[in-house]
Amino acid sequence: MSMKDPRQSTLFWENRGVHWAQNRELIHIRSNGRLRTISSAIHGGGMNNLCDIVNFKVPKTYNCEAPKLDLSLRLSKLGIQENDAAALMTAARLEDAGWAEVQGAQWSILVCVTAGFSNAARVGGEYLKSLEPGTINTIVIVDGYMTEEAFVESVITVTEAKAAALSDLAVTCLDGRIATGTTTDAVVVGATQNSEYQRECPIEYTGLATEFGEQLATAVYTAICESGRRYILRQ
Repeated sequence: MSMKDPRQSTLFWENRGVHWAQNRELIHIRSNGRLRTISSAIHGGGMNNLCDIVNFKVPKTYNCEAPKLDLSLRLSKLGIQENDAAALMTAARLEDAGWAEVQGAQWSILVCVTAGFSNAARVGGEYLKSLEPGTINTIVIVDGYMTEEAFVESVITVTEAKAAALSDLAVTCLDGRIATGTTTDAVVVGATQNSEYQRECPIEYTGLATEFGEQLATAVYTAICESGRRYILRQ
């Protein structure tokens, strides 16, 4: 099983009802059917059933008192019903996004990450608690059926992969220690929940002891490193 750039296999995902568009203003992933999602997104967070996931570009000076309303208006301009979408925001350059894909026999994984490290952080560090949008946004799409507990565990696996990537990229916080994230990271994990997968091969465990969890972590790690290296080169 090898890691791929999903932009070279769009037909595979289109056949599964998953499409995406990317420009300097947004990354939009859309599913023909509703995805079951778990997310920390500002808009559409929690457990939901959604068709659209949109990562919006905002300026580094972004300071809005009502970000949820702002995101709702942005979705409306795209013709997206706000109840159908999870929406994220980042000051990172969207053209620097990292992508990764794994196609397995019983499931497939698509990952898109936008990374900025200006407010890198580590638990227990003494530094300014910034809410500026210099963040790491991670979007994971799974063609498969995931149980509720698998969704929760997948967030742990994504977070572990993020911390490993930042360590290997030598990203540090203001106090000089290796960062494990930024102060405003967000994640969305969505699964197609096809009934055939539910009957034949449901994903019940997503930790590193499982093939799925190991491949999920590797894909997230790969995408973060790809986007992170581009960000670092621009500094």
